[in-house]
Amino acid sequence: MSVERLVGTIKQVAAGVITAGAPVEVAFGIVTSTTPLVITVDQRLPLKKEHLIFTASTAGGYMIGNQFLLLRMQGGQQYIVLDRVVTDE
Repeated sequence: MSVERLVGTIKQVAAGVITAGAPVEVAFGIVTSTTPLVITVDQRLPLKKEHLIFTASTAGGYMIGNQFLLLRMQGGQQYIVLDRVVTDE
């Protein structure tokens, strides 16, 4: 097997592993409850505090209706709350 073919095969396998594992997925969530904190994704998946990982900029100040940008971790059990979405209205 040539070096080029071997490198191509390794790249193909690596790409397949990443795609199959779905390491992260971007999602939007809306705060639907503040006590206890619940952020709902896609109007059907309520996430409680134990499923959320907060950054320094998202550690507090949640209000019902606020929208947040989330990253779903591999396996889908935890979400990183990246930042609040701000719209010009």
